[in-house]
Amino acid sequence: MRKFALVVCILAGSVSCSKDSENSPTISLVGEWVATQPVDDSNLSQLHQYQFNADETLVISTVIENSMTAQTVGFRYRAIGTYEVQKNVLNIDLSEIYFNDDSLENYSNIDDLELSNETRMETITFTLDDKTDLLTLYYPDCSINANCIDSLTLEKTEVD
Repeated sequence: MRKFALVVCILAGSVSCSKDSENSPTISLVGEWVATQPVDDSNLSQLHQYQFNADETLVISTVIENSMTAQTVGFRYRAIGTYEVQKNVLNIDLSEIYFNDDSLENYSNIDDLELSNETRMETITFTLDDKTDLLTLYYPDCSINANCIDSLTLEKTEVD
């Protein structure tokens, strides 16, 4: 009888554990997320785009767009890599990073971006508001005199 009670307890414990893991919410960032900033004294906007794919690949771009026509004028930055979501932490591994040569122009054609030798791994915390489709990324502190931001709020632009 004791063996039977022990087996029942073990089975009940394993069933309750599997139900807990089944009910824990999974966070999906799949889709395109964009933050738009106006460019001073022009009809241009700068778009920070994050494209999260279902296969955990990621493309980050900084795009210059004509505000009046919504046409892409050029690119300032592009990075390609992978990502992993763990609760409210986003781990990003960028394996290809492309920059615009600002000494020539403020933006360029995507094919004219220059591949850098650097790679980057980042750990970013985030909040996701499902009701408003807003994703806020909170970047770690950066060094003194570095040109960086504390956070960036992006809006989802397409349904996954």
